[in-house]
Amino acid sequence: MADTFELPDALVIQNVTEWKERFVTQLATGRMPPLDAGLLKDVDTAGLQLLLAVATETEKQGSQLSWAATSAELRDFAKALGVDTHLSLASA
Repeated sequence: MADTFELPDALVIQNVTEWKERFVTQLATGRMPPLDAGLLKDVDTAGLQLLLAVATETEKQGSQLSWAATSAELRDFAKALGVDTHLSLASA
């Protein structure tokens, strides 16, 4: 099992279905490792919605989404849309 779950440099509508499948597979193990979003430079509302769904599912499993690394682009976009706290990015 990986120590982190590395995100791509873009999490956008064009690849969100592929990444949803990866998240579903990982969540099925019952454990979501810290997300590494250090390379994530391009994120749109579809990508952010996917991350919110992952955060919600992680909470349902009795845990909280954690981050190994985040990008300024992700933090700024999540804050602008008011979801940084739900994604545990406010202190990341």
